[in-house]
Amino acid sequence: MQLPPYPTTQKPGLLIAVQSTLQRCVSSTAQCDSETYIATYAAHRAYATLQNVVWRTDTRIPEEITQLTLLIAQRTTRPIAIHTLIDLSIVYAHSPYLGQLHLLFQAQYSLYPPLIESITNDAVPTLTRLLANSDAHQALASKRKISESIISLLRACSPIYPLIRPFSLSKDFILALASLYDAGLTSIAKSYGGYCSLLTTNDADDWPHIWIQTKIALIDSFHIVLTALFNGQPGEIEKEHIFDTLFALLDLRVTHAPSDTPSTPFLDLPLIADYHHAYNLLEKLPSIFNEISSERDPRIDLLESSLSSLLSGIEKKNPGLLKTVLQSTAKSGGNPIPPPNTSDISSKEITASLDSKTAQILAILPHLSPSHVTQLLRDDRFGGNVERILEGLLDGSLGSELDDVDEEEEEGSGKGKQKATPKDREKDDSFAYDVSQRRNIFDNEELDVARVRVGKQNIE
Repeated sequence: MQLPPYPTTQKPGLLIAVQSTLQRCVSSTAQCDSETYIATYAAHRAYATLQNVVWRTDTRIPEEITQLTLLIAQRTTRPIAIHTLIDLSIVYAHSPYLGQLHLLFQAQYSLYPPLIESITNDAVPTLTRLLANSDAHQALASKRKISESIISLLRACSPIYPLIRPFSLSKDFILALASLYDAGLTSIAKSYGGYCSLLTTNDADDWPHIWIQTKIALIDSFHIVLTALFNGQPGEIEKEHIFDTLFALLDLRVTHAPSDTPSTPFLDLPLIADYHHAYNLLEKLPSIFNEISSERDPRIDLLESSLSSLLSGIEKKNPGLLKTVLQSTAKSGGNPIPPPNTSDISSKEITASLDSKTAQILAILPHLSPSHVTQLLRDDRFGGNVERILEGLLDGSLGSELDDVDEEEEEGSGKGKQKATPKDREKDDSFAYDVSQRRNIFDNEELDVARVRVGKQNIE
């Protein structure tokens, strides 16, 4: 079965046809040829997602299409092109399906190990060039889309260390992030009238919101890259790379003119200073390097002195610009920089993940009750694995579990309902259908046996 390309027009009739086709593909035991469909869907929805990030003009599509497409992509046995994977990460990285996106990237890495080379030789250099592009025609909207693309790809790759490592080891990529964070966004702020507009909330103008969201995406990207670098297997080479990168970041100079007023976090400080203000960079370095050498590296003291001078006069918990724009950011659906050592998975995300997995199973077996499926997903025996549950449901091995769930649900749901007693069950069994009790319209008619003819009639 070959899936057609994703339609470029969002007519309801076409979307219903797409959904129906995807359901047949998921239900089929044969492998679907989905390469063209996945590529066109990812390109179309990634463009719509990036447009929505800036202009809030996204056109909604049925949630079933979003779920089924990701499920089909996970099942594909062919390598997915790197540009399509980037598009898929843009579509799903900030959705409730982030866990399924991680599974997709893990499956692609297992299926196609040269994916690392594609990221190293294609993705990292391309994104570095986009970050470092100083073209005046690249306005704030373009920078916002670039930052969103980068944070989406990094979130998709983050649990898979070999895929995130090329970003961590690219000094040019990290410096390009820092350059856009400081010099690039400073120049853009000046073109909009300076920092004064950022310090006042103005709902009629969206540029302060877009500007701060760009900064948040860049510092979150820096956090993922640096965390992967610290959490790897630090050796002498990695140690020198870390110091070389950090001192190169300190050498970047803020391009705006100095003033007598103190600096404000997340407004006019360089990337490494804001990151240290939010995550306390120096707490991570000694523990990492102590594993390599028992002696404290004197360069750590030099880093500490340089960072302290950048943050002089700033309170430790000062939210800086984030406090000023928090209200407008929240209205726009943005999220402030999270504090260090916080879990990425909230209760809402867990619920959303259960809902998405339930929807995947119901798309294949729509006759099941959602509560039945959700309870199976919560069962520790299956670990929330959709494929294991589907396999058990299709081969009948989970039939008894569903019956038990059904009985418990009937006992506990509804008002005024009472648990069925053994007598009630016997009473119900007494009304079982008996074939011998069938009746028809001739049952009460008197039959004249003399008029009954047996055999053929002889006609003379």
